[in-house]
Amino acid sequence: MNKKDIETLAVNAVRDSIAVCDYMEPYLNDNDKTPSWDGDIYIYTTPDRKKENLRGLIKSQIKGKEQSNLSKNIISYPVSVIDLKNFLRTGSTIYFVVYISSNKVDRQIYYNDLNPVKLKHYIKIAKGKTIKIPFKRFPNDAVGKTDICVNLYDNGVKQMSHQEHIISFEELQNRSIAKIDLSYTSYAKEAPDIVQLMLDNSASIYVQLEDSDISYPLDTTDLELQIEFKRDLTVRVGEKTFYSNVIAKRTANKLTIRVGDSLDIVYNKDTRLITFNYRLTQSLRNAVVDLAFMNAVMDAKEFWINNTLYGIPEGIVSNYNREWGSSTLASMVDYVKALEILKVEKDIEWEKLSAQEHRDFNTIVKALVRNELVYDLNDNPPPVCIMEIQGIKLLLGVERSEASSNAWKVYNVFEHPAINNLQYRKTENDPILPTSMYTLLKADDYNSIDNINYETLPETYKCLKDSNPMIVDIVNRDLLIMLLAYDKHPNERLLKAVEDLAKWILNDASFPELPYESRYLNLMQIYKRTRNLTNEEKEQIYDIYDNTKICDIKVAAALLLEDYLGAKRNFAKMTEDTQEFFKTLPICHFWKE
Repeated sequence: MNKKDIETLAVNAVRDSIAVCDYMEPYLNDNDKTPSWDGDIYIYTTPDRKKENLRGLIKSQIKGKEQSNLSKNIISYPVSVIDLKNFLRTGSTIYFVVYISSNKVDRQIYYNDLNPVKLKHYIKIAKGKTIKIPFKRFPNDAVGKTDICVNLYDNGVKQMSHQEHIISFEELQNRSIAKIDLSYTSYAKEAPDIVQLMLDNSASIYVQLEDSDISYPLDTTDLELQIEFKRDLTVRVGEKTFYSNVIAKRTANKLTIRVGDSLDIVYNKDTRLITFNYRLTQSLRNAVVDLAFMNAVMDAKEFWINNTLYGIPEGIVSNYNREWGSSTLASMVDYVKALEILKVEKDIEWEKLSAQEHRDFNTIVKALVRNELVYDLNDNPPPVCIMEIQGIKLLLGVERSEASSNAWKVYNVFEHPAINNLQYRKTENDPILPTSMYTLLKADDYNSIDNINYETLPETYKCLKDSNPMIVDIVNRDLLIMLLAYDKHPNERLLKAVEDLAKWILNDASFPELPYESRYLNLMQIYKRTRNLTNEEKEQIYDIYDNTKICDIKVAAALLLEDYLGAKRNFAKMTEDTQEFFKTLPICHFWKE
């Protein structure tokens, strides 16, 4: 076909396609010589298309191309940058590319509704005289065609006044959004799927920022938008429920349902095919649930999401290594049990465990989950040692078995009875006294050791009240160390344990050796780390400040009352050594110049 025939057939194809629409009228010319356009499409508010009911017009450009494959949903076509700049001067243009078969009969129309947002985007990223841009298949139904043209006209008018204020997604990341609007007009009898229109960039998006009363157009050109939301749906195999919700993700062409963390059910809207994508999650705890679900699915060859049954093809079932599924799940379950026994909240990436970490983990499982002796340790391991697995730091105790010289008991030092096996004496002349294992810890240990049991921590001191007459001094010292740890790395579980200890030594009248003022101020500094002090609490602190003659207590009280001048004046009265010691205390967390 020659160029003239192709152009004539292309214009005729678009003219015929628009002519069937009740609210539009084509004014398109063959071999049009006007710069950048091939005519106009008039839009009316009523089907009789009288001039008094003219809504507006959009300019059009039409290109034809001989092509044997007319089945594509999206094509790319080079467009002149000069044409794009001319289009922007008039507001908007609908650009058609018509594929024409060699028999001159079969034709497929593609379009790009070039509003000001798209035009500015393409002009900005163009690197030469032309730029390839995408064109979508033009619909066959009159309503679909009308909606495209009407919305192009409406958004062209709206966006022309905001050409200099188009917002990119990158800019949006650093701005506060007050409102997001979707702009779309439809002539369909049923309400359109506005979410789908947004995802395939048919609906324009306008954003109102918190510091403005104006809605500006958002540039989503060339972006693949995705909406993700949680659905409360029951996922079960037979009568066993594995999940109570799923995550649904929608893009322009796909709907993905995420079951657990490992299974994606993907529905392709173009091909109408459903595929199952399975990749076991790296998270150990989530992998236990997901693998148990997958084993059950493969046994049943089906599963339910609410009342929808999903069958698993025989080919997938036969390729699934069920033996691996069972053995791997059993190991994972033991690993999770070990983490729970150790009160470890962190998770691990199970596939990334090294050979040594696997051996260490199996040692822990053997000792703590199965309560068995361990035989493969070094000849003389220390009584307390650190074991590290993927950044999880565990403090464990090791004790030689009485039954066998080469067998060892490995235990959690933060669990009874091991927690109070620690004994000490202040000087050689003092009696040997029991204390909590936590007395050994420094501030940094609380932020690095992961098997600390904060929920039982206070009891490890309280149970020693009768056997250790110095326990209140130890608690006070350890409590301050714990607060230093908290200030370095806030930990709600740690602070709750510290609060429990502070209340205990404050409210127990049998601890006169530690001044009441110190005990009360310690509890107040714990509270002040998470909330404002009440008027009643402040009144008691004022009483302490006014009545005490001890400088360090006065300074602490002043800091809690935010009286920094009073703190500074009383601090100056301390000896130099006392000042240096005071600077190490957690109460200085509140010191502001």
